[in-house]
Amino acid sequence: MGGMALVGVCMIVIAVLVGQNKPDPVLIFMCIAVITFQSTLGSACFAYATEVMVDSALGIALMILFGLQALQSLVDLHVIRAIGIDTTFYIFGGFQIVTVLVLSMKMKETKGLDQITKKNLYRRHKIQKGDRKIPLKKKKDIN
Repeated sequence: MGGMALVGVCMIVIAVLVGQNKPDPVLIFMCIAVITFQSTLGSACFAYATEVMVDSALGIALMILFGLQALQSLVDLHVIRAIGIDTTFYIFGGFQIVTVLVLSMKMKETKGLDQITKKNLYRRHKIQKGDRKIPLKKKKDIN
């Protein structure tokens, strides 16, 4: 959460500095934001998702994540041209801060939990050790 909050603060500082036409501090804060993102937040969503999701849900979540990233890459340039660079960074910083607030209230801690407990964190129907959703089929004898 701290990394996400720091990235949000950096985005807002970048927006202020862009408005004041100070390119050197903008570059410094962009570097801080990118390094912080890559060392904390960039890999955290994948690690957390694999802990609390089953394989099929993980596939859907990653498809949504990469789809939204592709959509963002297609739309960003048009948004920046329409509303300006500083407003874009205010929006990005605001999204980061709102995300920190929402995740701090909704995301559950997984440290020290076993695999079954982690998978049960967000499930409606809890699974027990040894339970199977789909019964295994017996192998047919080929001979």
